Amino acid sequence: MNLGWFQWQWGTGLMRILIAIVLSVAALLLQKGSLEAKNFIVVEDEFQWRSSNLMLIKSREIHHLQSMKGEPSENPSRLGRMAYNNHFDSFGSPPPLDFLYPLQKGAPDLAEIRGQYVVFRKTSKRVQLNTSRVPAWSEPATPFLMSSPESYLVFLVYPYYVFQGKENEFYTEVYSEEGTLLYTFDSFPSHVAKSNPYLLVSPERSGCCDSLKWSVRFYDLHEGSVSDYSCPEGFCGDVLFAKLGGEGPFVLLQEIIGATSGVGGSLQTNIYIIDKEGALSASGKIIYAFRSMVELRKERLAVLSPYSISKLFSIEPTSGDDSWMICFESGAQKSSLKLVGKSTDITPAVLFLKNRNANDEHGGVHAKFDGISLGNLPLLVIAEPGDHHLQLNITAGELDDLNIDIKSDYINQLFF
Repeated sequence: MNLGWFQWQWGTGLMRILIAIVLSVAALLLQKGSLEAKNFIVVEDEFQWRSSNLMLIKSREIHHLQSMKGEPSENPSRLGRMAYNNHFDSFGSPPPLDFLYPLQKGAPDLAEIRGQYVVFRKTSKRVQLNTSRVPAWSEPATPFLMSSPESYLVFLVYPYYVFQGKENEFYTEVYSEEGTLLYTFDSFPSHVAKSNPYLLVSPERSGCCDSLKWSVRFYDLHEGSVSDYSCPEGFCGDVLFAKLGGEGPFVLLQEIIGATSGVGGSLQTNIYIIDKEGALSASGKIIYAFRSMVELRKERLAVLSPYSISKLFSIEPTSGDDSWMICFESGAQKSSLKLVGKSTDITPAVLFLKNRNANDEHGGVHAKFDGISLGNLPLLVIAEPGDHHLQLNITAGELDDLNIDIKSDYINQLFF
């Protein structure tokens, strides 16, 4: 064997590998620098982004994590089947919330409303109704009492109507059985957690069609605090609200979805793990955007995105604190992510730019974003949220200069 030939070949091969690595790293650095300089990406085909605490798990790592994880959840079925849209389409009804008790109407053993007063049976204390708590510009309705099946609390609810009576709002006072005011809330806690009588919950669906909005609120009665998880009105997709086992945490997934004909669409999946006290223990976010010149329906986006809620298979704890393995599956396509702690990343903003008169004989509209050319409309852009300068140059000679504020966790649409 010619050892010198072998050494030369090995050295040459090593040199080629090193050169390839250097060139690859240089290309990545150039791309990174370019993106950092521009603070935006024009989506030409498809785009995916995950918060940095959501890491893709390779197949060999999945078996290791499964062997290291804690007790499995008591819900072995595909979690995505319990999403609102999936369950409603399959069974004609919303998914059951069997881990919650609804608050009971009235409080017959604790208090009653007599005229303009609430009278508490245990102490005979009288508390006057205070309708001044209701905003002056709204239309007040008749106050009523509620009670919790798991505690001696009295809920005095002041309902009122806004937008010409099309939407209900509430102001709630919480009293002890003796008639002591404990808490006030600018909303209505409709349920109590079965696993914790001092945690109130309100899963709320308001509006309809283009104004649909999902909100899930947690009221911690030990702290007197409220945590609200909502999607933007008009851009809410599917939602999943479940509990992992009797003593496990709550799981909440919400979609933010938008599609514009001739531009494309985006689907953002927000993941929240909430402990039995109502505190956020882990969270992550995923964005999937798809460029399409034809009309893209929201249902099609849910099929295209590998991380839509309907594809969620399971969420299981791993050995680390606030660490979870999240598995998505659709047919032969499988993807597993490891979620560690809470996301602290700045979520990119999704921006749709479209020329209303796309068939204008004078030609297209050219756009510049913070002084850098984007190209001709229509465009689907992923950008850093905040204030930006948009310049539109129309072939006919018109010029528009706009200062725009684009928001994350939202679908920003600008039509010209």
